Amino acid sequence: MDLLLDISLAIGSAVVAIFGTAYDPAAGRFTTSLETVYRICNLKHWQADVIGRRVLIALAVVICGFAIGKSVGDDHDKKFMKAALVATLSPKPDVIREVAAKMQGVAQDAGYSGLDYNNVSNGMVFFLARTRATDGKKPIPDDSENDIVILNDSQLAELYSLVILKEDPTSKLREYFKQNLDLEKFSDDVYDRLCALFSSSVRRVLYKQPVNCDYDDTRGITLTFNVNNIEQQAIFSPAEIGDIAKNNTNAARTALGLMDRAFRQKVPRPNPDKMPQAPGAPATP
Repeated sequence: MDLLLDISLAIGSAVVAIFGTAYDPAAGRFTTSLETVYRICNLKHWQADVIGRRVLIALAVVICGFAIGKSVGDDHDKKFMKAALVATLSPKPDVIREVAAKMQGVAQDAGYSGLDYNNVSNGMVFFLARTRATDGKKPIPDDSENDIVILNDSQLAELYSLVILKEDPTSKLREYFKQNLDLEKFSDDVYDRLCALFSSSVRRVLYKQPVNCDYDDTRGITLTFNVNNIEQQAIFSPAEIGDIAKNNTNAARTALGLMDRAFRQKVPRPNPDKMPQAPGAPATP
């Protein structure tokens, strides 16, 4: 609204200045006849009064242009600073749920019937379930083989800021949902997302966060986690990542789902006999 007002004022000032050049103080009226307009526009006329009017009109147009440009720039800076400030805030649970709810709508439009999500330290992982048809029964969500969308921290910060500022994040979510990732090549963006994915994979098996995730272009992804008070590691090599990616080139979402399932097979399950017992609890048979 402020931007529209600034632009209107700039244009209004230019219009007033232009009409002012057509005012004839001797006649006490505006000389807006076609003849006057013709004399100002016709470059064959270079009388002093015509040159003066042309200069004033040109100055009015240039100043109007600069004023509009500055207003647009100032408005952009205000929005950027506001978004940057909001992005530094820790999102409340209702903000996270709002983003997840909007993502569910985007997923349903893409043909998915169910959605779950997992927040980890460096992003958010969305698990997308397709509808599985049943014989003569109502179709039900099939979550046995999820497709996956991963949002990194910068994307989440932008989405959270939109929600906090009461703006609809759906268009951004549609853009991020495409998940245009080249999983066959090493990049910090892709491998950081894979760290978020595999951290979520560990959490789904052990019901707790891993200790650390590290990556490089030689070793791939290395997850460190604690099982029965013993620190262990699981590795997903660039070759494993590339094999899954090249066999699922149509959709990164499907490849990410396959990687999640493959990585979970690498995480050892806790041994109930070695799990700590609560004081007074009976021993595990």
